Amino acid sequence: MVMLRCMLSFLRFYRRARKELLEERSNIRREIEEMTLLLRETARKHTHAEKNKEGMSTRLMVRLAELNERCFEGLVVLEASYGPIDSDPEARDLAVDVTVAIQALVHKSQLYIPGHRSKVC
Repeated sequence: MVMLRCMLSFLRFYRRARKELLEERSNIRREIEEMTLLLRETARKHTHAEKNKEGMSTRLMVRLAELNERCFEGLVVLEASYGPIDSDPEARDLAVDVTVAIQALVHKSQLYIPGHRSKVC
């Protein structure tokens, strides 16, 4: 009879400990999920702010270069695109607007293409 009581006590202890362990794991898992969501949201906001900042600084630099060239009646790139020159509408969709990139290469009314790279197709 004593042995049966010990076994029942041990079984209750085991079940209680197992239940607490499962609850603790569940709480830890919930905390990890909450922290992951928080970090993802923070990373998303940071990435969005960096992209926005980069875009603003690029637009500002191009605008400044454009104004500088206009003051000296120099070279101002109004429109530039890169892609196939076809009358096919599907091919025209492959063209990419490179106006900002080309204007950024203009300095003192000259288009500077970095050396060490081929300038021909």
